[in-house]
Amino acid sequence: MRVTVMGAGGYIGSRLVPVLLADGHEVTATFTDPARARRFPWAGAVRVAGLDVADRAAARDAAAGADALVYLVHGLAGPDFTTADREGAYNAAHAAVRARVGRIVYLGGLVPDVPEGTCHRTCARGSRSSRSSATAGCRRGHCAPRWSSGPGRRRSRSCAS
Repeated sequence: MRVTVMGAGGYIGSRLVPVLLADGHEVTATFTDPARARRFPWAGAVRVAGLDVADRAAARDAAAGADALVYLVHGLAGPDFTTADREGAYNAAHAAVRARVGRIVYLGGLVPDVPEGTCHRTCARGSRSSRSSATAGCRRGHCAPRWSSGPGRRRSRSCAS
């Protein structure tokens, strides 16, 4: 199977890619800066593609020829990260539908630190919108972690919606 992993350089993506390769899949690994792929030992075994999910044409190029797309891109920067997150997910979904990708796996985004029990309504709305737009028109799976942590990272909570 040909699999595009959007967000291959992140904590989860960088661990998923070698598993996909070991299972015999052809992988396209996307990076905001393709030169960063060199830091991974599997870089020579994948097609590396530059991707800013805000760029629909780049999303289409990354999805072209894929049988499956794994969407792991989530940024928490900026004053309106929910809008950026939703638009990026929409662009990936649009690219997948246009490329006739048969399956999308979408990992729900995390919510930045907020006081316990106070997930703001816009966080929940952004999470639901991203989930629905990122899976439109394809067989899909949605993963919504309660929390995620990686080496040297602070623990974050997902937005329950």
